[in-house]
Amino acid sequence: MKTKLIKLVASFVILFLASAMLYNAEAQNQRTENWFDFPDRETLNSKRTVKVQYNLFIDPFGEAPNGRGGRQFGFEAAVIMGGIYVAPSVSWFPQLEDGYFDAVVSIGMTWHMFRTTAIRYYGGVRIGGEWRETSVPFGILGATLGADLRLITFKGGSSLYIGGEVWVDHRASQADQFYGDSTGYDGGTIFTNSQAKENGKIKLGFRF
Repeated sequence: MKTKLIKLVASFVILFLASAMLYNAEAQNQRTENWFDFPDRETLNSKRTVKVQYNLFIDPFGEAPNGRGGRQFGFEAAVIMGGIYVAPSVSWFPQLEDGYFDAVVSIGMTWHMFRTTAIRYYGGVRIGGEWRETSVPFGILGATLGADLRLITFKGGSSLYIGGEVWVDHRASQADQFYGDSTGYDGGTIFTNSQAKENGKIKLGFRF
């Protein structure tokens, strides 16, 4: 688990550094004067700033235990409204014991850094439910941080993105046999609290 998280965080850091050093033509055309920017009042009031980004994502390092393999994968629709975003998502991990399905909504702020609008950074809270062996979901509450890097913009204004995201959750199922009880689960790489569950994803998105 810890090796998986270290690899995921390392990949995410590399994405951030690559984003910061991006100097392609598109980034040059959309540079800002500030190192840290929220959208201004005029931008926030413009209906044209409401964008929907559809993402396919996968946890590339996580595998089900006991040689079952597999990957957690899912779909997300992020609605970006100026400096605010709302992103409902669903994901599956069928190879896990008793299966796995979750439905989560992330809500938070979005901003730009490093004097370019080619990268969108965002952070917020996650709330949702996790279904395992029962029809009644286990609750999920957490915090998330991520970034999207624009690869190309097409005629008409739609764009293709790659991105990464890491988060930490408190999950009601952590007191069950899925993660071990509160005294047996040793936490994650960053958070050692037994009630904290770390995870992450790499995604490919298309924004309209």
